[in-house]
Amino acid sequence: MKLRILKWAPTVLAIIFAIFLSLFALETFMVSDGTVAQTIAHLYPTMIVLMCTIVGWYRPRLGGNLFIGLGAAYIVMGWGNFNWLLALSVIFLPLFVIGLLFLEQGKR
Repeated sequence: MKLRILKWAPTVLAIIFAIFLSLFALETFMVSDGTVAQTIAHLYPTMIVLMCTIVGWYRPRLGGNLFIGLGAAYIVMGWGNFNWLLALSVIFLPLFVIGLLFLEQGKR
């Protein structure tokens, strides 16, 4: 039972995180000039997370490293531009946990 949970947990959490990120694309419809191009631009992070999820499905160690790298890239790119507690708890921490779960799955 524990092995089944460990196998599915990172994938399910990554998909839930991708859905959470895609909610930010709804912001384009809140403004009066929201276009399809703006919506697609807001969906790029979601596409990247989904691609890393697919990689992690087939190669968990690589997927784990990709997710941890995504979290680190987010911190580096946003250095000094946001509230640290909010950024760590909402974006970085889920990416880091998903990465660790994929790495743990890759050990087996």
